[in-house]
Amino acid sequence: MSDFLTINNFLILAFGAIAGYILGYTFERFVLGYFSQLGQLKTWHIQTIITSAWQGILPWIGLATGIYLAAEYIEFSAHVSAVFGKLVTMIWVLLLTWGMARMAAGLIADWMMKARGGTKTSSTIIVTTQILVFTVGILVALQTVGVAITPIITALGVGGLAVALAVRPVLEDIFAGLQLLLSNTVKPGDFIEISEQYKGRVIDISWRTTTLDSFGNNQQIIPNSYLVKSVVTNYDRPVRTTSVRCMFSISYQSNLDKVERIIIDEATKVVKQSEVAVQDYEPIVRFKNFADYGIEVQLIVKAKEYSDQFLLSHELYKALHKRFKKEKIEIPYPITEVKLKK
Repeated sequence: MSDFLTINNFLILAFGAIAGYILGYTFERFVLGYFSQLGQLKTWHIQTIITSAWQGILPWIGLATGIYLAAEYIEFSAHVSAVFGKLVTMIWVLLLTWGMARMAAGLIADWMMKARGGTKTSSTIIVTTQILVFTVGILVALQTVGVAITPIITALGVGGLAVALAVRPVLEDIFAGLQLLLSNTVKPGDFIEISEQYKGRVIDISWRTTTLDSFGNNQQIIPNSYLVKSVVTNYDRPVRTTSVRCMFSISYQSNLDKVERIIIDEATKVVKQSEVAVQDYEPIVRFKNFADYGIEVQLIVKAKEYSDQFLLSHELYKALHKRFKKEKIEIPYPITEVKLKK
């Protein structure tokens, strides 16, 4: 390999590398930049994803190409040329695989986001796509340079079985996460409750866990396998609006028609002034039960989403308490009456 170590050869290779990198950078800067600007148009949205995937890769492809062409110009010996060609080819394949993995992940994420109405895609789907593309690319690169990949695939199959048995709980969480994503029953952005124990908005469904943003600015990390096996209430399905039910009691001496008019009047005022209430839903009043110390009443309105119900019910209770006090409508409290027989 003495012909490979001369100063002239080194300078030619360096010139080829620099020239190739500059050409790759120029192509990325102007051609991809042009397509990126077209991506700002709605009809060219897919171009933005493709150009973003190849950002930072094209200059290195140009560098590898420049080195390869410079090596062809030098006319190395047959052995050196063969080794050099295989090395550059492997670099090409790996760089192309990198770009294809990013592009495939971006296209799948965009497709799933559109299918879910603009909801963020889980990181599991993106990482899984990239790993699959990288695995295929590495196998192609090895086969290109003359490495037999059949024994590798066989070894991966046997080794994969052994690993699967050793890390069974981890695999359960992984497949449970994929099941959640493919079934689309729970997705990032949904507000859910799990077995009446965990409650919060889904931030992400990752390889092993689902992250909830619960009340109090805390996060709950739930194993995917537990989530799949549990009873899950999704408060955002089929619609995000939720009913707000305010329960209270009034005295038996109250005029029920008057009470109903007052409750609807106050609830209507609160709903119109509230930013979290559904404006086109008229308040409903229902007298539910003759309880031991008063008549149970239920007021029903609607909030835009589950977490809004607390603020809305807060404002309703304040307004009703003030109005009941003004109208002298008694809100009874538990009293036990004892009668003694003579």
